[in-house]
Amino acid sequence: MPTIQHSTSSKSNSSSSKFDEQRWVTQISRTLQEELEDDADIAVSVFNVPKILMASDPESYTPQEVAIGPYHYWRTELYEMERYKLSSAKRAQKNLQCGRKFQDLVQHLINQEHKIRACYHKYLDFSGETLAWMMAIDASFLLEFLQVYAIKEGFNKGFSSSSRMSHLVDFTGRKSAHNAILRDIIMLENQIPLFLLRKILEFQFESCDEMLLAMLVGFSKEVSPFKMMEQEAIIKVSECAHLLDFLYDIITPQQIENQDEVIEISDHDDENQDQQKQSFFVTLYLPAVSLDVNAETIMRNLVAYEASNASGPLIFTRYTELMNGIIDTEEDVKFLTLLAAVLMLMFMALQAFCSVYTCARVLNIDTTTTTRN
Repeated sequence: MPTIQHSTSSKSNSSSSKFDEQRWVTQISRTLQEELEDDADIAVSVFNVPKILMASDPESYTPQEVAIGPYHYWRTELYEMERYKLSSAKRAQKNLQCGRKFQDLVQHLINQEHKIRACYHKYLDFSGETLAWMMAIDASFLLEFLQVYAIKEGFNKGFSSSSRMSHLVDFTGRKSAHNAILRDIIMLENQIPLFLLRKILEFQFESCDEMLLAMLVGFSKEVSPFKMMEQEAIIKVSECAHLLDFLYDIITPQQIENQDEVIEISDHDDENQDQQKQSFFVTLYLPAVSLDVNAETIMRNLVAYEASNASGPLIFTRYTELMNGIIDTEEDVKFLTLLAAVLMLMFMALQAFCSVYTCARVLNIDTTTTTRN
């Protein structure tokens, strides 16, 4: 396995480096020559955070500890994590089945280059081989980090521990490095396709689908600000693009239940209408919310992802608007806490909803006119 060396001159996407025209021509030519029958099934899922949101709070959208994927790979302040990534890749190599080598995995990803690039909104100025090595190593690190959550879900087959990773990952989630990485890997610009994680698990274990699902469900329970419902299994991993997309699908409802139950009011009697309207009551149920040190970053990136990708109603954005209207004072928070609508874990996280709501309004999102395609 080659050692990755970073230098100022190697920053492919830095402002000081020249655009590689020959590489661009080569990639475009090869892409046009390749026949891809399922082109329509590959949707862009990793986006740049809108500049106006990034300017409002850069740290909520910019990785501070680890770069996962190509968007932040060449930032020098994140190079320290490369040794941990390589260590994870070496352990992944030891687990490969049927005498396979890590190079075999990389070659498979090289063959999937067009599919990988199609997931990213931004042009990736990397060669196919560089991109494949980057994805294989980053995915190995991410899987080793996520195995903690699979173990919490009762799935611990084939996992090995690492002394080098021990101070970054722990079962309690109390270590500062653990929380920092949690925030980084949920960021919109720090995502890699889930099919890459599955492929690496497939090279190592027979039960790759069950293992990946356990990782994702356990991870979602850890980071979700909302109490998880016992319906996680309805989410199909194969239909999710990446970690943030899986979390979004877990949080937002997939369909409106009891949608056929409609109350009809006669159009002939205005007085009767008024009487029926006055006697019509609706109970609004709000999910229990846990606001911790990671909540604001998670909710900000959920709003950014929804604004970039959602084809239907902006459900999560509407929720932040609703909560912003409910929580105006400390007395509101105390009252809702007594009703078990909000679980207070940290006082400073009270500003999370207002902050995320501000992000949504900065985007000038009109949630009342958005319709499902």
